[in-house]
Amino acid sequence: IMGPAARSDIGSIDQNGVYTSPKLTETAFPVVITATLVSDPTIFGNAVLLVLPNEQIFARCTRGSEMFPILADVYQINSTAMKIPNFSNPAEARKVATVCMDKYAVAPRNFDGGFPDVPNVQEWFALNTKTQIIIPQDGNYTFYLNSDDGSRLTINNTVVIDNDGHHQAMSPDPQDLPNSGQKEATVYLLRGSHDLVLDYFQGPRYRMALELKWKKPGSGNIDYVPRENFK
Repeated sequence: IMGPAARSDIGSIDQNGVYTSPKLTETAFPVVITATLVSDPTIFGNAVLLVLPNEQIFARCTRGSEMFPILADVYQINSTAMKIPNFSNPAEARKVATVCMDKYAVAPRNFDGGFPDVPNVQEWFALNTKTQIIIPQDGNYTFYLNSDDGSRLTINNTVVIDNDGHHQAMSPDPQDLPNSGQKEATVYLLRGSHDLVLDYFQGPRYRMALELKWKKPGSGNIDYVPRENFK
């Protein structure tokens, strides 16, 4: 394994060939991993990996993965948009990138970093995200969708929560709203995988949020839907 000379910790590889990245990193950096055939050292191959920072929201990708199971197409939208666009209408939305997310846990924050390959897209954009949600047991699940600006949750082709339109997110921060911006709904789901689409749009900069939480059957806790429950 090789990495930037300035970094003291570039991660490690165990005896089974599994790479583990550093526990904490504030900036992305590349590593080169080389594998050599034990019986014939002249046969080898290598790959370049990009280690992402702790607070990475969006990752460069072409399809979902175990680490980033949510695929999100990024669209630029009109500066007069008041709601989630029709993604199939080029007059409303123009696709500029595809990224991935590990979960919907973008707490209210200032957003000025843009996306991989399109860092200047910081306002007037929309996300069409797709994944599958893994339901651990039959029962009633309450979902909570908090966003700045609009969002819409669809499961199995049925809209579960419509939180569209220009609005701030709910949070105790004075830049947000204490009692609105979040919507909830309860739906009965069977154990197993279900198609999930979460659409989102961001109006004027800089504040953004996109949070999906749930309360599972028999639980009083409201938590982010974890990465392990997407695929």
